[in-house]
Amino acid sequence: MFLVQQMLRTKDKEIERLAAYNEMRVVGLMSSQKMLETDTRSFLDFFTDIKKKTSDANADLEKKKKERNDLTLDSRNKNEEIQSIKTTINKNME
Repeated sequence: MFLVQQMLRTKDKEIERLAAYNEMRVVGLMSSQKMLETDTRSFLDFFTDIKKKTSDANADLEKKKKERNDLTLDSRNKNEEIQSIKTTINKNME
């Protein structure tokens, strides 16, 4: 009888140990899932921020290209005017 009681106590302890292990495992998995969700949100925020910065940089690049082209065109027009004036001056001097 004593041995049966001892075996029952041993089985009860083993059941408690396994239940505690299972509970710790579930808590660990839930914690891991929360961390994964947080990391996913952080990554998506980071990715959205990078996309916005890239888009802004591209818009700024296009704006600067347009300004450069406008300045180049203006410079060409001024050079043509200067050449025209030089030609007129040279004709008048002759």
